[in-house]
Amino acid sequence: MAKVESFRGFPKPVIKKNTKGEPRALMAYVKVNGKQWAKEFPLGTRASVIIAWQEEEFERRQTTADVVAMPGTFGGDVQKYLDLDVITDMPSFKARKSDINAWVREFGNTRRDEIKAPAVNKAMAKWKAAGIASNTRRHRLTALNDLWLKLDKREASWTDEVKAPQKTRSIPQAHPYDVIITTLNHMEPSLAKACALIMAFCGFRPVEIRRTQKWMVTLGGDRPQVIRNTAKGGHLSAVSLVPEAILGWQMFDAHGGWEASLADINRDWKAAMGRAGFTPVKIYTLVHSFCTQLYASTGDLQMVQMTRGHADIRTTLVYTQIVADPRLAPAMKKAFGADHGRR
Repeated sequence: MAKVESFRGFPKPVIKKNTKGEPRALMAYVKVNGKQWAKEFPLGTRASVIIAWQEEEFERRQTTADVVAMPGTFGGDVQKYLDLDVITDMPSFKARKSDINAWVREFGNTRRDEIKAPAVNKAMAKWKAAGIASNTRRHRLTALNDLWLKLDKREASWTDEVKAPQKTRSIPQAHPYDVIITTLNHMEPSLAKACALIMAFCGFRPVEIRRTQKWMVTLGGDRPQVIRNTAKGGHLSAVSLVPEAILGWQMFDAHGGWEASLADINRDWKAAMGRAGFTPVKIYTLVHSFCTQLYASTGDLQMVQMTRGHADIRTTLVYTQIVADPRLAPAMKKAFGADHGRR
């Protein structure tokens, strides 16, 4: 097995063995203020995944009380930033807090007017070398610049000299719906199954499920629907509910989903895929499945955009890479079918 390189300052993961002395898992550690936390990962887990957990856990566990107490430090300004109503009221406040706190570790006791482009670029390069995803690095940079915009009403002096990582647009992976139905049949009624139904038949991401409030879900009447809150500019859109989606929201309510954590739904979905005889993949692929199925059935890209709540049609266009426009098949038959003969 390849050696797992860990992020500078974190202990390297160690291999755990079973009673027979055979390797069975990787154990990663984080030490903060003299205390240690651990998490077990399957053998073969990518280094970038372990490093990302170590960074996130460090940020969550570390205390910035001493930094915040020092007037004029970056850490103190971060606390002022996070206390702003416009920030605390963000639906994605938790993510923004995580993004900006990543910089506290870099610049916590530094005066903010001393932070220059070379230091910002150095931190970005370090995260890149550690395998932190480009989207995560871009979000962190956005949060850092927003701090200047909110506290100083201007962009930071380093803005023009720091280039944000390009947004990655990977080809989405989607399941055929017979695979989805088979996997769902291998799950007992649970919060994880409820979320899988909602993702597969409403196209909701887990964070959108969490943002949904009870009043947004209408299960009775002639037009059952749910209001999607994408939190991108406060954008709302209504999604019609098919019977499987209605069942999902009913199950979500029955299992206390409005207040429960959704942390284990990916684990439970992958376990169900294994029981069903499929190669386990993350539950987020259900969102891609929803989009590809809707596009394959309608050929209407704007409908997919509206239903998924994409602010930019370019986000929706990615699904045309893996699904042929349904209007193309009859067009191809008309253009090149048997009636035209063979030469």
